[in-house]
Amino acid sequence: MQYERGSGKSTLTRYIVRLYQPDSGEIHFDGHDLARLKSRALREQSRDIQMVFQDPFASLNPRQTVGEIAAKGLLIRGVPRALAVEPKILVADEPVSALDVSVQAQVLALLANLRQHLGLSLIFITHDLRVAAQVCDRIIVMKFGKIVEQGPTYQVYQQPQHAYTRQLLEAIPGREWQVSAA
Repeated sequence: MQYERGSGKSTLTRYIVRLYQPDSGEIHFDGHDLARLKSRALREQSRDIQMVFQDPFASLNPRQTVGEIAAKGLLIRGVPRALAVEPKILVADEPVSALDVSVQAQVLALLANLRQHLGLSLIFITHDLRVAAQVCDRIIVMKFGKIVEQGPTYQVYQQPQHAYTRQLLEAIPGREWQVSAA
């Protein structure tokens, strides 16, 4: 299967969590434009939006233990180490792309559990449309940095409006799988 690369999915997530400063546009969350927040206000708001990166090896510092890395983030936010930040939004950039199918299923079940029990919103970036169907209530399809289609998962899968979305869906091997309405 040919996966879409370079559509802007990962770049968009980095703007959402403000690893990148947008030149223009707006990012609205909880009554604030995240694109315009400055240092202290941004730090306070960033507590509500956390990210799981695609490549964990690039995210970790090999000179520190995982405990030191985790504690540092909490201490910067003024949270005692024994407490979790408890974000409102988790941004997951291709979190299961490098995992085998059985481990993928476990991670997807964990994410579904977190969403349900913590009331957590999940922005799930993937190039695998079958995975998206398992964890997403809504789908946004991007091509070359532009949104070409969006809507409820069932609708996008059963009645794609954009030619690019239809092309992506037709490219899925074993297309006999179905998406059920929520």
